[in-house]
This record gives sequence, structure tokens and C-alpha cells, in this order.
Amino acid sequence: MRYILCCFLMMGAGAQTFEVRAVIGGGQRGDGGPAAEALLDGPWGLAEDADGNLYVAESNKGVIRRIRVDGTIERFAGTGLLQDGEEGRTALETHLIRPTALLATPDGGLLLADMGACRIRKIEANGVVRNVAGTGRCAGATGGFPGFGGGGGGRDRLALETEVSSVGAMALDPQGLLVFSDVTGNRVRRIGADGYLRTIVGTGAAGFGGDDGAAISATLQAPDGLAYDGDGNLYIADGYNCRIRRVDVDTAVSTIAGTTRCSTSGLVFPLSGVTKLNLGIVSGLAWDAEGRALVVAIPGQMRVARVEVDAATIGPLAGTGRMGPEDENVNKPTAVFWSARWGVVFTSSNAFRVWQVKDGTTRILAGRWPQLESYADAASTPLLDPRGICRMGNGDLVVADGASERILMLREPDAVTAVAGRRYPTGYTSVDGTEALAGSMSGLNRVGCAPDGTQYFLDSSRVRAVGADGKFRSVWTGLSAPAGIAVDEAGRIFVSETEAHQIRRIDFYAGTSTVIAGKGTVGFSGDGGAATSAQLDTPTEIALDRRGNVYFFDKGNRRVRRIGIDGVIRTVAGSRREFGYDDISGRTATDIGLGTVNGLAVDPAGNLFLAESTRVTRVDTNGKIRVIWGFMGEDDNGAGTYRLGPIRGADAVAWTPEGPVISMRQEGRIVRLVPEK
Repeated sequence: MRYILCCFLMMGAGAQTFEVRAVIGGGQRGDGGPAAEALLDGPWGLAEDADGNLYVAESNKGVIRRIRVDGTIERFAGTGLLQDGEEGRTALETHLIRPTALLATPDGGLLLADMGACRIRKIEANGVVRNVAGTGRCAGATGGFPGFGGGGGGRDRLALETEVSSVGAMALDPQGLLVFSDVTGNRVRRIGADGYLRTIVGTGAAGFGGDDGAAISATLQAPDGLAYDGDGNLYIADGYNCRIRRVDVDTAVSTIAGTTRCSTSGLVFPLSGVTKLNLGIVSGLAWDAEGRALVVAIPGQMRVARVEVDAATIGPLAGTGRMGPEDENVNKPTAVFWSARWGVVFTSSNAFRVWQVKDGTTRILAGRWPQLESYADAASTPLLDPRGICRMGNGDLVVADGASERILMLREPDAVTAVAGRRYPTGYTSVDGTEALAGSMSGLNRVGCAPDGTQYFLDSSRVRAVGADGKFRSVWTGLSAPAGIAVDEAGRIFVSETEAHQIRRIDFYAGTSTVIAGKGTVGFSGDGGAATSAQLDTPTEIALDRRGNVYFFDKGNRRVRRIGIDGVIRTVAGSRREFGYDDISGRTATDIGLGTVNGLAVDPAGNLFLAESTRVTRVDTNGKIRVIWGFMGEDDNGAGTYRLGPIRGADAVAWTPEGPVISMRQEGRIVRLVPEK
């Protein structure tokens, strides 16, 4: 079944025009409907406003969703375009990258940590976004501003002049000042009334120490969740120390739960002796004001537990200690929140859900499991994060859905079936010989289709395959951050290694691997000479043409380069120039500035299709480039012009005889650009 989304495109005399047709997935994520039926990709932080509405940071989609008290869900902030948006715009107009921790403020605002942009921002009560901390550059492992440290023994600086990085959680202290955990900096920090950022707990060194001493002299290891009790004591989920620490009002530190050992198995809760129980890595933390108890998420043990602070006891609250899609299996809980209205609420990125525990009952509050037993049709197939796409010799399309860790196949026009990836758990990898539909993957990214029907895919640092027998097998291991994959008509596999700055050709049946481009040192050189003597900088996407030429995006150099069948490397698109905001249509492709190219494909005539996040372009055989969909230009006032309307998240591209097929990662759908006749 196909749905025409739009069908007009004016590109000038003689230029080919296209229409956009849906192929797989409707792009509907549930906004306006029941929260429990919505799709959530990476639910993380939680907060509640004065009216009782609940907010969820959907970290992998760059948006914040709001669950109204009537149970409906809607997008509250973020455009879905993963960029560091300018402040001063409304929440729905502001780009976010990876929102994580959330915190509601008494003045009606909402604080958010955008981990991807390395900023803390605030959505004011009037809906306008303002920056609170961070410069947009990420701090190193020691945190703070380069040369100053940002707290502890270093020089204090204004929060907006200080680099931040991973914010685990945020809280307001008894004076109403913002306190946050600096995960990579191994500290807890506070923004003072004067706007300066200071460390209040931790030396910055990773480790465990300092109990019964001053908070500023204690050592933490990846602190995460934070909570204040009614007396002003601060509780810290000391993540990799597998402890809960307390800083009392006199700033003395103590351990209230956990020991010197971290649990690596399921937890057996005692009736007492909370300081003698080996906890796993602890993450989210919340204070139950009615019960004078802490609620803690222990992701590795698939548990949410309750610590009775006065009685020094701990007991289970949610989770069975097992992975699975069933309602009672919580699958690595992340953040925890408590309120009188909602009770205990917690998120799980691995289970794509938000849970609620209230009055002794645990239920799913938001999110549904995206992996289905069967798929009714292409239009209703849920896609969380379609990252890879290729075409089989018989015309079937293969799609890698990275977030749900599943490979799907479309036998057009409407039959969708699963090829690999069991319904649960996600985040693990099965061994060779496992039935692909009963196995699991970790780090699923791009896919490549071979003439013999084998589907090759990138899985973390490996190339793996689903063979004709329907079983997993390993093809090549030990690759250096592979990002792109393609398969030629001889069944040879081409892989880009981003950290080795090389393109590699693998012949699985011969058991050989050959570097065909890049000499292993980062840089830009070699055009017009042997590809093996050239310098590359973080190569990513790969495409092949029918003659055997290899195209790849040299990301650090902002160029698309081609390795000819003669072994010579040349640039075919992009230059030293930065991405431009003027219309590039009709210009020479090697004279323009490219953004990040997420997808490449070549048609039989030799035309090259490029997918950047906000536009799709075509480089014709005469070397001229044209925008065929999406962003065309922007005027001095920031008003954009678009061909066929704006798009976001254009990613992998595969050529088909009916037109190029494009995965729209942020929208959760696959579309085809069909040439108009």
C-alpha cells in the first residue's frame, strides 16, 4: 500500500521532478493519543509541573514529550532535528540533540540537560528556551573550563562560560539553587545565585573515599541520580561505586546503602542491613516525601528498589531481575521520579517504556514494545530508528531498525516480516549459529544485501550476516568503529572504519581483507593518486556503482570521494567550505559546502544521491548538484525555503528501479522518491 505525501516539484526547465511516496512506517508516534500506545525511543528524565502533567525526555529523538493528566501524550519541546538549537525560540521551535535529565521549577519552567549539546537549558513559563549552563563545547573527563576545572581546587566561572558534559540528574537545593551531577567529572555541582558554577561534592578524581569527611574532599565515581529529603540532606547515586551516599546539612559524607563490591547478578533483598547488601551500578534516585524513603533504579539488576532511610532497610519495588517484554520486567530502569499524584514513575530505555507504581500496582504508563510478533501492513509497521536499508536482487527491501535491534524485510507493496532480532531482550548479542529470529544484536547499524540473498550488517565492531539458512554468522571482527557497508555483485563487502580512517574490502569466502583507501593517518590528501596513499578523515557512508567504483563520505573533510576501478581517488562532491544557506542547485558539486552526509546511492546511469539530515540532493553525471527534496536556502531573517516541504532525519539511501529509497530516522519511516513522468 502506498500513500502519496506530496507530488509537486519545480526544479527549472529540463530538470527531473519527483514525488514522495511512503514505503514502510507512517511516522506516527502517538501524539494526541493514549500515552501507553505511543512509541518512545530512549525515554530518560522525568518531571512534573504544577498542574500534574508529566514530562519525559525522549533522548534518542531529541524531543520532550508531555503526558497530560488525562493520559494523552504530545510533543512539548524539540523539533526532532538533532542540532544544537539557538536560544530565544519557543520550545517546539528549538532543536535539541540528546535531552536527558529534567527538572520542573517553582516558577513554571522546565530545566533540561541536553547531553548532546553539552548544555543545561530552561524552558520558561512562556515557552521560550534559555541557556543556563554550558558553552556548547563538551568538557573533558575532568569537567570544567579548560585550564580551570570548574570547581574544587580550580577557579570558579560563570555557568554560561563553563563547559559541561554528562549531566546525570538535577535537583533544587533548600535555597532553590540548581544542583546537578557531573557524571564524567565525578562531581556534584551547583549554580549559585551569582551565576557561578561551583563544585559542592567530589574532588573530580574517580574513586571511592571520603566517608565521614567533608563533601568537597570525597571521591565519587560517575555520580548519577540526586535527591533532597525534607531536612535538606542530599542523596547521591554514586554510580560505579554501587552505593548511595548522603551529604548532610553540615556537608559530611556517609554511605547509606551499598558495599565495597558491586553485584553482577540478581539481587536477593534482606529484611535489614542495607549497608551490607551488594548493589549493582545505581542510576536514578528519588525521595518519597510521604514515606521518608528513597527510590533507586539499579539497571544491571533490572530492579527498582525502595530504601527505608530511618530503618536502614531495602526491599524490591518493581522488576523481577529478568529481561523481557512482559509488563513486570523493567529492563534496565534509568530515571526515577516520585510525586503524590503519580506515585513512583520510572523510565527504561531498553524497554521503550515509562512505568508507574502506585497503591501497590505496577503498570505501563507510556510506551509500547516496538517489536511485534507479526506486522499487519507496511503503513502501520512501527519503526523507531531505521538506520540501514538495502535492496535484494529479487526487489525485496531490507531495513535495519537500530533502536529496536531488528532487521525487517518488505516484499512490496505491503508484506513486512522480521528477518532477525528476537522480541527481547535488546542490548545483547547472540553467538554464531543462532537462529536469526531467535537471536539478538547490539549496536545494529547499516545493512548490505548480497546477490546470493545474504544480508550483512554492522553490529558494533563486527560485520555479521544472516545467511540463506536464517542463522547468524560472524564475517569479520575487530573493525575500528565501522560506519558504512556495501556489497558488490561478486559478494565482496566494503566497510568504512571511522577511527582507522580507512576503507576496507572483505572477501568472506576467501578469508581475506584488504585496505583499498587510506593510509591510516587522519588528514586530507591524495586526490588524483593511489587511494591507498591518500589521507582520509572519519569515512562513513559507502555506495557502489555498477562499474565497480566505490563512493564514500569523508566526514572530517566534508567531501564525497570516489575510488575508481583504477584505484585512483578523487573528490566528486563537497569542498573546504562549510555548509551554506544559499540554494546550491545547478552549481558544481565540488564547489559547494556539504553538511553531514548520512546516506549515499548511485543509480545505473551514474547519478549520485546524497542524504543530508535536512535535504536530499543529486549529483548528475555532469558534476552539477541539485536539491530534490528538503532545505534549499535561508534568508537573513532565518526563514527557510524548501522543495516538497521541510524534512528531518534523512539518513540511509538505497537505489531501486522505481527511485531512491530513503530512511527517515527521526520520523520513523521509509520513503521513496519516484520520478514523475
